[in-house]
Amino acid sequence: MRPIQIKAGEVTAKACCVVYDKDGTLVDFHSVWGPRIVRSANALAAATGLGDDFVRHLYRAVGYDASTNHTSGQGPLATAPLDQLVIVAATAMFQSGITWDKALELSSTCLLPLMAAQPEAKEISPRGNLLSPLRELQQHGCRLVVATTDNRDSTDLMLGHLGIQDCFKQVICGDDAGPIKPDPEVLL
Repeated sequence: MRPIQIKAGEVTAKACCVVYDKDGTLVDFHSVWGPRIVRSANALAAATGLGDDFVRHLYRAVGYDASTNHTSGQGPLATAPLDQLVIVAATAMFQSGITWDKALELSSTCLLPLMAAQPEAKEISPRGNLLSPLRELQQHGCRLVVATTDNRDSTDLMLGHLGIQDCFKQVICGDDAGPIKPDPEVLL
């Protein structure tokens, strides 16, 4: 495979493979995950009776700002696979007075189903025209890959909805066996 010249913003590089993150790169992260964490936090608050203070604490713990509906790019909501997000939410409940066993149970039964639910079409907002640049890279012999911490079912559904699933030679998800993002082994 022969490298091609790629320009992204002010950076120019030679590449024969481009690895895309899904959320925030191919689809609008906030339209999917902001509303989901709000629904999850409200479900946990209702199940525990902890109220608004807990909701604000959970938002801080996962890296979500409800006033802007934006997520910290380095917080658990943006970077952690769902099984780790369950632990973060359980920890926030434990810190708010819920026993650890109950916190884990509630996180698994209240948060996980809402966060892992199949995305609805209205949640999937592309970050611009995706198909043309992906096809152009393919035509120049560039291998395209997706690496995401999202689960396989949701990822496949989103890429299919956007009509770009067949553009990628490989899709690596957070619930796959083997290394997951941000492990550099994913790139190797």
